Amino acid sequence: MIDLEDFKNWDLENSAVTLWFFKRPAKDAQGLPKFRGNWLDIDDDVERVLKDAAILTRDRIDEVNAYGLLAQAQEGSVLEISADETNIGLLTTQMAAELATKQITDVKGVLNSLAYAAKFVVGGQAIFAFKRLDSSWSTKKSKKLIPAAFVDDTLTLAPENTFQLEKNFDFFAIQDDVLVCQKPGFETVLFYKAAHTEDFGLLVGEPDFTNIFDDVAPLVNFVGENKLNLRRASAIRQKRHYADQQFMDNLRARHIEFRLTINFDGNGKIIPCEATCRDIFSALLDHRLKSGFSNNIYAVPDVSPA
Repeated sequence: MIDLEDFKNWDLENSAVTLWFFKRPAKDAQGLPKFRGNWLDIDDDVERVLKDAAILTRDRIDEVNAYGLLAQAQEGSVLEISADETNIGLLTTQMAAELATKQITDVKGVLNSLAYAAKFVVGGQAIFAFKRLDSSWSTKKSKKLIPAAFVDDTLTLAPENTFQLEKNFDFFAIQDDVLVCQKPGFETVLFYKAAHTEDFGLLVGEPDFTNIFDDVAPLVNFVGENKLNLRRASAIRQKRHYADQQFMDNLRARHIEFRLTINFDGNGKIIPCEATCRDIFSALLDHRLKSGFSNNIYAVPDVSPA
């Protein structure tokens, strides 16, 4: 687990900085992304703003919480996940050394990149900070726009191949850990949505899951390509409440008490439809809570045992 105080004391100010770019990768025979990183020479001004962005992102962190499929990085917090649970090693390995064969010498090496990563090195130790790139870095966008700048009360043409660097980073890689500041950027760069999609395919092929329904097709339609629903499905598979007979018996007996709209057939199987899929997911996630003090029922986005 990362020591937040050590991270905040790490001397980013006096680190050596290199900037790497990654295009959207193909996949190997095992389905893993084949990342290829290339580095770009930067001047002192760019080095300065990259350090400022990393320091600003780091200084906003007040607490570190465990990464979860449904957990969100709230203001002042980040989510921590072990590096070996992600594809991060496939990127940091590419960034081990600034070889001449990996240097970008043409703007084509930057255009259409998936992300850039700043590598900060002090005393032989490296911290990596990643940022997902938007469409302004695409060839299509650059061909449609004329770069301009406001200088001395006048709009003037800016140099061609002008790009904008963000003032923050989406996530850090620090030795054996990843600190996630912006979950969408993290999931896009490390292909977590693809993992959730695969997970959902395994879930709907699992007899313990499909046997609690009369038909899973409405659930498949409900999930679709929605990133949040795919994460929820992965969490359902991880928790496996559907395979717990006592849990399912309690759900059948008490779903009305907990204000869940779920229909069952005569054999106790769930009958999903468009109107009930959301409540079905809430139930299988065990995300309905009852206060022991007020007796109020609460729908919650995530839970942690007390």
